[in-house]
Amino acid sequence: MNESLIKNIVDSIFNLSKNESAYLGAINEPFILDSSIIDLLQECKFNYTINDDRSFPKVSVKVFLGDYSQGGTKIDYYCFLEFSKLFRDVVHVYFRYIINNPDVDRLSGILTDDVYEPLTVKQYDFYENLKDVFKNLNIQILSYNEVYYVLCNMQVGKAGLGFFGHQPTLGLLLFNDYFDLCPD
Repeated sequence: MNESLIKNIVDSIFNLSKNESAYLGAINEPFILDSSIIDLLQECKFNYTINDDRSFPKVSVKVFLGDYSQGGTKIDYYCFLEFSKLFRDVVHVYFRYIINNPDVDRLSGILTDDVYEPLTVKQYDFYENLKDVFKNLNIQILSYNEVYYVLCNMQVGKAGLGFFGHQPTLGLLLFNDYFDLCPD
């Protein structure tokens, strides 16, 4: 875990949150995905969608990495890239699988989970290429432990922030409106 990076992120976002107009300006600023990331996605011929809600601190890229079918079972594989508009030097990368649930006793039609390690060779190859792209862009990939790192003893000045609790994680600061400054 890179504690100096965590401190840098926390200090930067807390300082930004003290100036509501600067905070909202960072969120409203267009987020342009670097061309080298787009090039990789197009080179690999992966379908992807970019979700940039101009009133939210997170930009999410959902990459469809293919599927597998046998008998009545189908598995879809995805990779998610989450960027923060509040601190643009980091990215949260994780993988998801979705399996149709053929169980006659099912309560849900799908089984799904998010994981932090590739599950297929295609995911692995994509992730290795992605790591190279991020390294060239000086973008740090956050680990699971960093994203879910609890920032103990944080004192937040604004009342009513009990929704997220008073001990946020690094991920809450980066990818959510923890300070409740975004318009509803």
